[in-house]
Amino acid sequence: MASISANNLVPAQPQRPAPQQNPQQASAPPVTPSPATAREKARVTVLLDINSMLLQEVVNLQAAGKAGGPPAQPQDSNPPSDQNPDTAKGPTQKPSQEYIDCMRRLQANLAYLATIADRAKKSGGVPPTAPSIMTPPPHMPSMNEMYKKLAELFPRTAPGTTGTPQPSPQGNGKPSPSPATETVV
Repeated sequence: MASISANNLVPAQPQRPAPQQNPQQASAPPVTPSPATAREKARVTVLLDINSMLLQEVVNLQAAGKAGGPPAQPQDSNPPSDQNPDTAKGPTQKPSQEYIDCMRRLQANLAYLATIADRAKKSGGVPPTAPSIMTPPPHMPSMNEMYKKLAELFPRTAPGTTGTPQPSPQGNGKPSPSPATETVV
């Protein structure tokens, strides 16, 4: 089957300049962002690109069964009434180190981005210095270039080091465990 490009589906229309509704706007000089604003925008863009790559890897690891979770369930979907359904599951599979590495970086990047978004809403907030993890996952050398760009946008953070850790709601600096990975002793 032949593929059809999206360009063939939309009839070509000549480009027309948009009519100016307010002549005073035309005489005003264009607003140029400050270097700090441009740098902040570049930081966010690179972080979003990194997060996109990390999310794709997480999806791939989940598809490969490396995300952890409950073991395969038996075909009998009705457990005996005297057993607790949570204890009938048995031990859970632990996530792979690759999966954990990606999730930690996603969490650090999202925490940084959330702090930036909150700071934009409230004036006078202290900006975070950098995401808390500034290195690519060890199993993903393809991300070295993206992390190099990120390190260039955060000049106070030396490459290969971590940034200032952001406080986490749990207070222990580790990702929160999912109910599927908790074990009852």
